[in-house]
Amino acid sequence: MGLRRELNLFDAVMMVVGNIVGVGIFTTSGIVAQYIQHPIWMLGAWAVGGLVALAGALTLGELGACLPRAGGDYAFLREAYHPQVAFLYGWACFWATFSGSIAILAIALADYLSIFFPRLSLQNTIINWPITISGGHLLAISAIIVLCLFNYLGLKPGRRLQNILSVLKIALIAGIIWLGLSSPLGYWGNFKLAATTTAGFGLLAFCQGLVPVWFTYSGWNSITYLGEEVKSPGRNIPLSAAMAVLISLILYLLLNVVYIYAMSTSGMSGVIRVAQLAIELLRGNLAAGLVSAVVALSILGCLNATIIVGARIYYAMAQDGLFFAGWGEVHPRHGSPGTATLGQGMWACVLIVSGTFAQLLNFVVFVMLILSALTGAGLFRLRSARPDLPRPYKVWGYPFTPLIFIIFCLGVALGNLIQEPIQAAWGIAVILTGLPAYRLWQRKP
Repeated sequence: MGLRRELNLFDAVMMVVGNIVGVGIFTTSGIVAQYIQHPIWMLGAWAVGGLVALAGALTLGELGACLPRAGGDYAFLREAYHPQVAFLYGWACFWATFSGSIAILAIALADYLSIFFPRLSLQNTIINWPITISGGHLLAISAIIVLCLFNYLGLKPGRRLQNILSVLKIALIAGIIWLGLSSPLGYWGNFKLAATTTAGFGLLAFCQGLVPVWFTYSGWNSITYLGEEVKSPGRNIPLSAAMAVLISLILYLLLNVVYIYAMSTSGMSGVIRVAQLAIELLRGNLAAGLVSAVVALSILGCLNATIIVGARIYYAMAQDGLFFAGWGEVHPRHGSPGTATLGQGMWACVLIVSGTFAQLLNFVVFVMLILSALTGAGLFRLRSARPDLPRPYKVWGYPFTPLIFIIFCLGVALGNLIQEPIQAAWGIAVILTGLPAYRLWQRKP
């Protein structure tokens, strides 16, 4: 029994929007402003990041259309190169990137909800030994458990929840944009004043500012991981990815316009809760509380989407006999990769109480960028080696569109290597621990 094709175009778009728009857009603009002080160039960085994400969506859209299988990049790397390359990607996803992202999102959700429920704060310690557990940790773990159980019941309830969360998220963000731009307390001169100064732009600074922008757009390829469950995949996979990126790009640009309208780029530089501060300046404390509720909702939607997507990687690996026994099974009643969903959730909970998830994510950033570039290059390889593959969609602007995506990934990876060479080395070490594991699973009957 395989996975069921239940996702239509609307479901797919909402899945990708839910995966892209999380906490990042409400927090990273202050980090970007540290590098790019010119407001127009700052908006340009968000536009560039969105266009590169669109190039990636169109590139992987062709791969997803001709290989509509569970696992996304895992399936593409397996077909384009070798199962071992794909395994190392999936290995990193389980032990670090996807599970770590789930842990970080759950912690961020608890942090924002603690504004309304102080006893569930990360600072309210409940257990001190043998490990430190706070009320926030318990809330984060509870959120993961509830969403994993919900998605264990099948893709239908999971996608319905995702649709509700994504639609609400888009509507409420549009409301925040309207509240901000309709306020008389902002200052449009914030866009003009910095434009007359010499401060605020340099190529290196611009490239550094692109790093947090790029990761705020991460999730643009999420629908390819559910390739076996998308109706009319040849049409809906590339179309949904492109539509979701464009929606996110518009929301991101307009939110940054609100931030700059509320304060200068120097005023937001280094500020983490930049959205909350901007709306507080424009509309007061009550509206700022609304922003916290919207952020929490956005995180919840992103958390649910990440749980859905991640489980499909380990399901695909287990189907190939390269992961834990039973993780490649589909629940006979619910039609979900239930064991993979629950197993992923359990490891994410372990990461929460261990406190190591941030370090793991930082370690593998460099390697994951390289693997993303390798996935994009797989398009060229498959066109040459597998001309027989049906291609209901071919990437627009070939070969320039995939080349833009590949060069950008390699450029960001190079910047990461220069800035954090030790973390990049640790990332390579984490990935290489998968080599003996791959050999072990290969030997199993």
